[in-house]
Amino acid sequence: MTQTTQKNKIWLALAPWLLPCAVYGLVWLVFGVRYEVNDDAILANIASGAYGPDSQYLVYMNIAIGWLLKPLYWLVPGFNWLYGLQTLGVLAALGVVCNLLCKKLGATRGLLVGLILLMLAGVDAFYSFQYVKNSGLYLITGFALLSEELGRWNRRTFAGIFWVVLGALVRDQMFVAVGALAAPLLLFRFIPLDGQGKKRAVTTMAALFALVGVLFGINALAYTLDDGWHAFQKYNQVRTRLSDFQLQYATPEHMAGLGYSANDLDVLKGWSFWDDQVFGAQQLEEISTTLPGNDPVRAAKETAYRLLFVLDGAPFHLFLVGASLVWLFFSRQTKSWVFPATALMFALLVFYLSLQGRYVHRVEYVLVVGTAVLGLLGCRWQEQPILHSLRSLAFCTACIACVCFPTWQTIRTDMIQYRIDRANRTGILEHITSKDHLYLADVDAVDILSGYDVLRPREKDFFSNIVEMGGWLSHAPHRIQTLAQYQVTHPYLDMVSREGVYLLDAYNVEAKRVYLDEHYSIQAEFESVATDGMFHMLQVVGKS
Repeated sequence: MTQTTQKNKIWLALAPWLLPCAVYGLVWLVFGVRYEVNDDAILANIASGAYGPDSQYLVYMNIAIGWLLKPLYWLVPGFNWLYGLQTLGVLAALGVVCNLLCKKLGATRGLLVGLILLMLAGVDAFYSFQYVKNSGLYLITGFALLSEELGRWNRRTFAGIFWVVLGALVRDQMFVAVGALAAPLLLFRFIPLDGQGKKRAVTTMAALFALVGVLFGINALAYTLDDGWHAFQKYNQVRTRLSDFQLQYATPEHMAGLGYSANDLDVLKGWSFWDDQVFGAQQLEEISTTLPGNDPVRAAKETAYRLLFVLDGAPFHLFLVGASLVWLFFSRQTKSWVFPATALMFALLVFYLSLQGRYVHRVEYVLVVGTAVLGLLGCRWQEQPILHSLRSLAFCTACIACVCFPTWQTIRTDMIQYRIDRANRTGILEHITSKDHLYLADVDAVDILSGYDVLRPREKDFFSNIVEMGGWLSHAPHRIQTLAQYQVTHPYLDMVSREGVYLLDAYNVEAKRVYLDEHYSIQAEFESVATDGMFHMLQVVGKS
């Protein structure tokens, strides 16, 4: 009996950690895994050395992550360590949350609630890899641990600091967003502490912010000390502000007033605008300062729409809706203001992002999951009758699985088609292996060039003869060095009538033809040298 009891204890101790792993394994078997956006593929290729030896400069991640990954890629270069370690971190973070639930609710009830969490929020994180979502999950886990141990110093306190710091390193902006969502919960835990507990809590948070600040400072210093990367950062700040936030408000009439054509606006919106004579940093800054932004009234309307859109039935939306209903139903018993305060902070963040003009799925995912988890942690759920009935909880879990099932079916269908489409779009790669030639790629070709296999990034120096004509890596030092190796300084002009310089394009050839005509009076012809049926390897021939 003693041996059986010991085995049960071991099993119950491991179960919270094994549950996320089991769900992750099912996701791999049923759906497969993909990059949510090509940003993650590009980051993986930078880290693997496919863009050159400056693999520590991950642009949107802290440089400390890049340095930590370098020896791993040196030991096993063919594996995507950026994906592997981030996913391992997500599994561990969700394991921490499940373990926390088991301690608060009991093993069986905690595992059932953990399974609900994984169905509603975990599947999205597992099948669609995205570093912003991963950063958010680390931060949510860290702030959850810190809130539970606020006023005490123990291993869980330091674990909470670790998770928050890790999340901040993966994406610095998420530190601010999730920190804002966690503020009501932390304040709620702080108020009833005694004097000694409050001193410890303040010291803990001060140490956390100091550590994060130092790491942010090191990252900024690393880019400042390198002239090439410093110039890139200055350019990229302007490019990001214009491309990500402002261009959606630009009209042909407004651009005409600045001396640009409707085709120039198309080129800008297509992101293939690496041309320092027409769209250099100064010109982009001038365009940016004149473009109108979103106005508060329209932002408020968009905020209301986006908050109502939470009712669309998506699993991670259902998580917040269900949490809100449970809180409302038990509001008298819980007597906690944390959930409505967290929900208000969520609404304010949505309004801010709407005002800025950018509210993408990955950010919404973090805000929605963070609101649900951090808001509910401020409630006394152990006292609720629904948690005392295993049958009721199991029935609730089964109902949620049934509600999620249509979404899972759609994901499976989409993933099957995704693999078919991507397999049919790699033929052009067979024609760009020669390092004797330079290939200038339209931004729409980035998906194919970056690759779709989350386990295997492009090999070292894969992009040593390929340069995108725009996107967020334009003007990066390794891109400028690649151009210089082929005596190219001006991508648009130097691709015309140049032996050994080719354009990879599919949809935006006409825009480039008009662009060359309008700005340089070059009548260009685009001759297809090779094609995979969609993308073409083109020789550009022109005459003035």
